[in-house]
Amino acid sequence: MDCGGAGVSITADKVSAVLITRGDVDLGPILETLPYEDVVVWDGRERDEHPGTYGRYLAMSEARNDVIYLQDDDCIFRHHNELLTGYEPGVLTAVYGHGENPDGLDDMALVHGGAVVDRSLSLSAFDRYLERWPVDEGFYREADMIHGTLCPHKHVDLPYEIRMEIATRPSRMANQPWQRDLKHEITNRARAVRDSR
Repeated sequence: MDCGGAGVSITADKVSAVLITRGDVDLGPILETLPYEDVVVWDGRERDEHPGTYGRYLAMSEARNDVIYLQDDDCIFRHHNELLTGYEPGVLTAVYGHGENPDGLDDMALVHGGAVVDRSLSLSAFDRYLERWPVDEGFYREADMIHGTLCPHKHVDLPYEIRMEIATRPSRMANQPWQRDLKHEITNRARAVRDSR
């Protein structure tokens, strides 16, 4: 569902940034790079709900703008003007983040390195998923896989940095022994929804 094509472009004042963290990371280095006036942070320490990565999408409801910038708390992204130049309504525009081995996931978009998307597109993807599959632990933990599979998307080739001192912590979800299997299970569920239309 990679939707290549010319971007429309949007200015930073029309975009809200939404960040998610468990609250154990200094967001200062990320916040310094953001050109967006409206920034919403879903901090797990300060929220009553703990919906895993789905908190990223719940936080969209608090954003002032309908176009949303996303990234993870263990990445630094600096090329916002170039990313916004690639924006298209109705398309998730994501920095290519699969690395040299996409592990069978090259048909979907990851948002961790930086992405811009219409809020309505994101929410519609979850509505579609929930017409067929339940809200369960996999839904909450791997919401990004659902989002990246069900949103029409395109990749842009822009650099970002991984904050290795954070990404390599044993407590990070990506470092859990069960995470790869759950990620693929939820992605396959989302593919079944995507491919049924």
